[in-house]
Amino acid sequence: MTLLLHAEFDATSESTATKILESLAGMADIVHRDHPKVYTYVFRHADETKTKLIFTEIYANEQVFLDHGRDAEFGKLLQQAFDTTTGKSRKELCIRSDINSSLSRITASILDHYLHVTYISLQQGFFDRN
Repeated sequence: MTLLLHAEFDATSESTATKILESLAGMADIVHRDHPKVYTYVFRHADETKTKLIFTEIYANEQVFLDHGRDAEFGKLLQQAFDTTTGKSRKELCIRSDINSSLSRITASILDHYLHVTYISLQQGFFDRN
């Protein structure tokens, strides 16, 4: 199962957004170094105000998604970047190439209860792997 996660996040201020992006840059370095089957891990400002952020992530499969989140070094940066004061998600979605296959309970819990994703099935096109 290849999956793409896309999120739009409203940070509480420009300085908070900058701190989030700094932590995410460190997280991206860890993912690039230790998790080669995370194909895309991109974070950016969404507008001129510098408070809206966009996250785009593509994983080879569900296990890769879970493994990168279990990395202790990654988890430390995640906690530094996000808490109840940093902001909230505006929109999140998950595009899966196998939308009819069930997810493991832990992945479903993360996507449904923590990220609150909207699922979109891949109807045309493809996920490309290098």
